Amino acid sequence: MNIFILEDNLIQQQALKKMIKSYLEQHHLTSHRLIVSSRPEELLMQITQLTDPNLYFLDIEINIATKAGIDLAKQIRKRDPLGLIVFVTTHSEYMPLTFKYKLRALDFIDKALVPSEFSTRIQECLHLAQGASSYPQVDFFAFKNKRTSFKVPFADIFYFETTTINHRLHLVTKDSDRYFYASLNDLIKQDSRLFKCHKSYLINPQNIKEIDRTNRLAYFPNNEHCLIARGKLKTLINKFENIHNN
Repeated sequence: MNIFILEDNLIQQQALKKMIKSYLEQHHLTSHRLIVSSRPEELLMQITQLTDPNLYFLDIEINIATKAGIDLAKQIRKRDPLGLIVFVTTHSEYMPLTFKYKLRALDFIDKALVPSEFSTRIQECLHLAQGASSYPQVDFFAFKNKRTSFKVPFADIFYFETTTINHRLHLVTKDSDRYFYASLNDLIKQDSRLFKCHKSYLINPQNIKEIDRTNRLAYFPNNEHCLIARGKLKTLINKFENIHNN
């Protein structure tokens, strides 16, 4: 488990860090990394371990940026869909935004709580995160280059497509989409289960629900679809039939 803390108040920052270390030592647990920062962009750059569970304690207001923690959480969700996010703040009025942006926060802890209750809530989050780290491993598709880094459950991927901007790709998944810079060839080298069905599309055949042979279209849930090159149609049909027969 990796733990990240975003807090710009030095006293509160050190108090939370001490509280977490004490809990880990008391329960004979280890954190692969414990990263503390007052700068959202710096913390985001530290999210490089894509295979271990990540737990984030985020203050919402950083310096004069009143929603910096919320904005950071949105970026974390793109990069780490299964990360556990805990908001530690005095701004309880921002709680509705966590639902609006579908941030799936594990908890929303008010700094104004009495010390004993505050400590208990932090410990409960650590306990839940430790339990999550023992769950069966999710099959992730993880990608990193000089310009981007992210991971998504492979089973959620529908397809990658090129855009009108050179080397800018569009990833469409079950619940969301994102844009990043890479090439389709870079991605197919990453995971051979992906199939390049067209010069503009790299797809996950496991999520195809229907193939329109006449119009050469592969359909995914939510009516998402992409083109199939004439020379790739037969191969894709065979893959589709093998997946469904098995």
